[in-house]
Amino acid sequence: MTAIIHPPKWRLQPFEQELAVAEVNGLTGACIKREDGSLAVGGRLSDSARQRLVQRLSFASQVEDEQQAWTTIQAALERVAGGGTRKVTSHALHGLHPYKGKFYPQLARALMNVCEVPDDGLVFDPFAGCGTTVIEASLLGIRGLGLDANPLAVLVAQTKLRLLWADPERIGNGLEEITRAASAASRLAELGDDYLRDWFPATNFVFLRAAIAAIEDHTDKVVQDAARVALSSVIRDASWQDPRQLRVRRRKDPASIADLKDVFQRAVVDLLTQIQGLHAAEGFDAERVRQTSSRVAHGDSRDIQGSLSKTMSGQIDAVVTSPPYASALPYIDTDRLSLRTFGLMPQKNQRLAESSLIGNREITDRNRRHLEEEMKSGLESRGSWIPDQLRDVLMQTYLAAQEPSAGFRKRRTPALLYKYFVDMRHVGKRLADLIRPGGRLALVIGDNTVSGPGGTAITVPTADILSELLIQADFRQRGEFSKRLTSFGASTTVHQRNAMASEKVLLFSR
Repeated sequence: MTAIIHPPKWRLQPFEQELAVAEVNGLTGACIKREDGSLAVGGRLSDSARQRLVQRLSFASQVEDEQQAWTTIQAALERVAGGGTRKVTSHALHGLHPYKGKFYPQLARALMNVCEVPDDGLVFDPFAGCGTTVIEASLLGIRGLGLDANPLAVLVAQTKLRLLWADPERIGNGLEEITRAASAASRLAELGDDYLRDWFPATNFVFLRAAIAAIEDHTDKVVQDAARVALSSVIRDASWQDPRQLRVRRRKDPASIADLKDVFQRAVVDLLTQIQGLHAAEGFDAERVRQTSSRVAHGDSRDIQGSLSKTMSGQIDAVVTSPPYASALPYIDTDRLSLRTFGLMPQKNQRLAESSLIGNREITDRNRRHLEEEMKSGLESRGSWIPDQLRDVLMQTYLAAQEPSAGFRKRRTPALLYKYFVDMRHVGKRLADLIRPGGRLALVIGDNTVSGPGGTAITVPTADILSELLIQADFRQRGEFSKRLTSFGASTTVHQRNAMASEKVLLFSR
């Protein structure tokens, strides 16, 4: 029986249209695009095959045959989150906490289908962030594993995963108890942390301490973490931290600081609304999600086996990830207030943690000189692993760094670029060891620019260089999609001037 697959009610971008065809092909073997934008799957489609399309498709609103039409679970999840005629990416708890550089969920889901992950498969994201890929795998009933170096990201991801199947009434009652206890507390005891006190107006700091005490007094771990995520999601708005800056910089206008008690209570209400909407979505199966036992762990993607030794069982069927860039966002510094508030990272460890992130901008002069010596040795070696395009970029940036007018950032650029690709090469090798033969890897990455000689701009062909490094690690490239970015965030955000206009979706097999 022929099936017709209808696109979403919102407009698909050209690369999404390509992925819509590719994901149906990955699930069925073949489809034909029709003039009205829908897709037709030829031949007889069994009930189980049709149900699989309903459960798994990302860029589709309905699956229809000659007798009946079924709403896809993806469309149902989007609808309860306020979508339908417009695209939403905050469905299924994805919108619980702000996170810079977030992977968008429809893309993660579609790539799992393109990678032909079996229903009993294992999907891994070595740069999990706030858990988008792992959550989407869980919603599909697939086991997901993730790894991230930011402990706040891990807290947010793990909390989202547990809330996917937790009883909404239990969570609601627990959060009501915490907000009531926090609002009733008025004591100024144990003000303790001078660092945090300096970053909040007095009334907000008092409520912050009261909220933390109420959270810690509660006996339900899932409720505790849900409250922490709600509090963390608004903590910058209620502080002196300038929300336009990624690094912790003080704002100048005290009138723009929100009342923490008010925004926390609203965050709790929003969290509960999202949970209740999720559980009311047509086709959502909380028990199926729970049985995946998906998780995100804190660790280093350069040492995947060491970080996941207790949870890694069996080989990976697919990796779906969006790695950081060279000169990556300062994730640790951006989340400094939350990390300090919840005791996730002592202040003295924050600089070390930031400098250990892949693609970070932090480097000592001693490390810079060591990396430059290693880089020059590699550039001069005949059998070097350094791809030609990377070689050109390193040589150009090194020349720029020698200019008398070069500032400290320009002087650091060649060493930081070299270190980034050395690290990503290690990650590629580790993934090659863990992905099963025939397994897939989907990578979302774009090119970025750095300062060159005489004030020029040098394009770093990051996607092409990473492709070459993965081929060196015995991956085979199977294709790519060009992903044009049409929204870069709020125009008032300072860092948006450096945002990229496009990315590539790269597909490989092992």
